Amino acid sequence: MRSIRGLATAAVAIVVAGFAPATPAAASTAPQWHKIFSAAGYTVFGTATAVSPDGNTVFVTGAADGGGGGDTGFGETIAYNAATGAVIWQARFNPHARIDDNGFSSIAVGPDGSTVLVTGHSGDANGPTGLVQAIVAYSAATGAQR
Repeated sequence: MRSIRGLATAAVAIVVAGFAPATPAAASTAPQWHKIFSAAGYTVFGTATAVSPDGNTVFVTGAADGGGGGDTGFGETIAYNAATGAVIWQARFNPHARIDDNGFSSIAVGPDGSTVLVTGHSGDANGPTGLVQAIVAYSAATGAQR
């Protein structure tokens, strides 16, 4: 992953290689696909990736930060088809519009591949409760929060 910062719209490049069938030794080692995640007005960064047990899905999680001034930050998790890079689902975590600091730093896929767990923080660093640990479970197939 490569962060691109300092732009009005920041982005993270997701590059996946090695999910294609075996190729001859002379074949190119170029990535099979890549994706750019961006959100206008937000600094976006991916922090963790995981692959489904069957190798068919790549999950990426991280955060997007509006930089204060009333803007909210949100946790973001995206599921990609490992072979094509097509987005399967995308889930945004921002439980309260007034909370300005949400983000994920780690991800895991359950052993049977049906659940994706992300963990990070949520809250307002300057508020009465500060930041708290956030753990969210998603359906690996649909992205529905469990």
